[in-house]
Amino acid sequence: MKYLLSLIGVIGILLFSQCDYIFKAKKMNTGTMNNNATPNGENTDAMPVMVFEEDDHDFGTIQQGEKINFSFKFTNKGGSDLIINNCAASCGCTVPNWPRQPISPNEWAYIDVQFDSEGKQNEITKEVTISTNCNPAVKKIKFHGFVKGPAGQ
Repeated sequence: MKYLLSLIGVIGILLFSQCDYIFKAKKMNTGTMNNNATPNGENTDAMPVMVFEEDDHDFGTIQQGEKINFSFKFTNKGGSDLIINNCAASCGCTVPNWPRQPISPNEWAYIDVQFDSEGKQNEITKEVTISTNCNPAVKKIKFHGFVKGPAGQ
């Protein structure tokens, strides 16, 4: 009889400890994952947060055929490494260059963009779509300006 009561006690303890474990796991998995970034870009969880100093650059007026370069500076304000998987330009006249190594928390880096205005004229706006491990995973930066046509036009 003592053996049976001891066995029932051990089984009860095991079941109770598993219920506590299951309850904690369910509590952790409820809701959707969110990025707890504060308004100033600081992060309260472990996700990386990509914060640009400027995400829409006005390059002013240039002459058709000129190539311009601009570097978009950003900082990882999150709690884990920021990884840029890809940068894609909105057209072939725009070429982005981005860091291939992880950006640690509180470190900064640049996405360099070159624009070739050959064959372009008037107001232009170009975008670069950045795919990262942040939440949200996609960020867009852009630049705009005016391209003067060939001389005499």
